[in-house]
Amino acid sequence: MTELPPARPLGVLSDTHDNVAVIRRALDIFRDAGVETLLHAGDIVSLATLELFLGFELYFVRGNNDPALSLLQQKAEELKFHPPDKFLQLELHGKRIFLTHGDDVFLFREVTAAGNPHRLDYLIKGHTHMPEDYRRSEIRILNPGPLYRSEKYTVGLFWPKQDRWQLVEIEK
Repeated sequence: MTELPPARPLGVLSDTHDNVAVIRRALDIFRDAGVETLLHAGDIVSLATLELFLGFELYFVRGNNDPALSLLQQKAEELKFHPPDKFLQLELHGKRIFLTHGDDVFLFREVTAAGNPHRLDYLIKGHTHMPEDYRRSEIRILNPGPLYRSEKYTVGLFWPKQDRWQLVEIEK
């Protein structure tokens, strides 16, 4: 019997804050790992920075330091990326994933309420500039950490179907 190759990981990043040199290093790591799809949990900061993500399928949300949503949506359309929003509910690799920046505490509480009302498998967020990996109401909550203003710069490699998460430190 022939074994199927393992699914390609998703690349997960957040809080990149126009740190172009570090973003490029992170994208090189993603390319080396076979990543084709990126999930960005917000705080890209400038519209021009979105162009660094060309060549990847990009899902992203607006962070509290990003331009107006309408400008992000216009640039995403121009670059042929998925349209951004304040949050996205996705189904990737057979799993339900909620992507948000993490600055809306009320939204976070609603989505992770007891009983898992949205039937999510994962919630991916940023905002805190600290990597996180924990469970709340049966939902695994992941934060890749930042590429800006932190002791360590980190991104995540994520295999949702296998429930596998790997933090990767990026050289400053």
